[in-house]
Amino acid sequence: MIIESGFGLHLYLFHDSTDRESWELRIACLDERLQPVHFGRLAEKFEGSLDVHADAIRDAVRRESVRYFAVGHRVADCYPGRDLDEFYDSERLVVAELEAEGFTFLGQQTHDTDGWSSSGPMHRFESYVDGDKFPRVLVIPPPHPFAECACAACGPRNARWAAARAENPRATS
Repeated sequence: MIIESGFGLHLYLFHDSTDRESWELRIACLDERLQPVHFGRLAEKFEGSLDVHADAIRDAVRRESVRYFAVGHRVADCYPGRDLDEFYDSERLVVAELEAEGFTFLGQQTHDTDGWSSSGPMHRFESYVDGDKFPRVLVIPPPHPFAECACAACGPRNARWAAARAENPRATS
């Protein structure tokens, strides 16, 4: 599954009614191809600041292959027009540290029984004009000649196969 929007992240973080009724702090980690690498519970309850949960966030994000991450939790009231300064204040330190290491934070998502909000993108990542840091989904139409195609999707795989064949001419894959 490819996650290509803030709403996709939201559904991944809170995919059923049990998740939606929980007060847990959750995390979703994606690789450079927007494939989920890790997701799960960081804490039984969000304590008002991500910095309180910094060690758990670092442990989850610093796993192999993680490039993007988002966190989410339930709030009592997630009304439209909510002052997002509380998001930015609560996520400032640990997120800045991880972004300095090359990870990209896709926002802190909250939900209540009626709706959801995010300090990051809510729609398709590619729809944000100033969203150069957000991931993009690349679609390359066929045809793709087997073992010869050099497009962005096939090229890396074909290069690996060519290297393996150079090492062992009898290699079949």
